[in-house]
Amino acid sequence: MNNSQLIVNLLNGLGANKPCGTFQFFGQWFGRPYDNVHVIVRSEHHENYLIVHFEYGEKLYVWDPEDYNVSSNTFTINIASKVRWEWYYYGRPALPENLCFYEYSYHSDLIDVSGNFKQSSFPSIQPPFDPAVKMW
Repeated sequence: MNNSQLIVNLLNGLGANKPCGTFQFFGQWFGRPYDNVHVIVRSEHHENYLIVHFEYGEKLYVWDPEDYNVSSNTFTINIASKVRWEWYYYGRPALPENLCFYEYSYHSDLIDVSGNFKQSSFPSIQPPFDPAVKMW
């Protein structure tokens, strides 16, 4: 059993007591700190990545997760080769043209950040890194 499957089993095993909160990706907040709450509704795994689905259609993809902590109060993945966060532009219909994303890829001690959300710039994140994915 790989880490993606283990994490999904842990999340699904929590039933209605899944963690919820605000995200940081490699130390960068999604939105303002503690300004929003993302509620996990289900998760699934694939060969080397997992997908976590949230209450308002958001999706978190994590490739090659390692060093994780999952409980009813905690969702942290400290190492990942790639992380993708997708959401529909808040306040607009869940249509393909309103789908936004940030993508973080780890390469040779650098994190490359990209995305299609026009209101953001995507600086390179330098070490030391905070955990790849942390829910507060």
